Amino acid sequence: MVDNATASIEDGNDQLETTLEELEQTLTTCELSLDEFERKERFLYVRIEKYREMIRERECFIDSQEREQEIKGAASNDDNSVNASGEEETAGAVEEGEEATQDEEENNDNKNNNNNPTQDQLIQLKHKHQQDQTNLQDVEAIHEDIIVQIETIKRRIIELADKKQDILKNREECHEFLVEFAEGNFE
Repeated sequence: MVDNATASIEDGNDQLETTLEELEQTLTTCELSLDEFERKERFLYVRIEKYREMIRERECFIDSQEREQEIKGAASNDDNSVNASGEEETAGAVEEGEEATQDEEENNDNKNNNNNPTQDQLIQLKHKHQQDQTNLQDVEAIHEDIIVQIETIKRRIIELADKKQDILKNREECHEFLVEFAEGNFE
């Protein structure tokens, strides 16, 4: 009878050890997975912040270009409404040797055109800006999913570690019981 009990205890110990090994492997896998997800999350966080900054800068650029075009549009309307005497004064000033010549004004206009997008280019830039905002939202959703996965894995690791501690505690209690039983000191 004692031999059967000893064999049964040894089988239970073997099963317990196998369970503990499997639990430890699962814990290790979860911890590696957590590390990988945390690395991905940090990478995405940095990229998202850079992307947000780029979008903010582009948004400011678009706003400033739209204001400039509005101002230029208003100024060209004012230039068209100048009376004939105002045009003669301007022509007279250039003839008198003022620093601003027609060639210089044309050069300045060309420089501004190279730095400032045309209305069509601005429309294309606004369209690209909207697409980039949509793409950013998609990446932010992925980032949020990764954060949820990280929290899920952390909870799973805590659960597994608690199970491991419970198993070790129960094993110790069983061992103490068996020792007391073998010594005949059980109550």
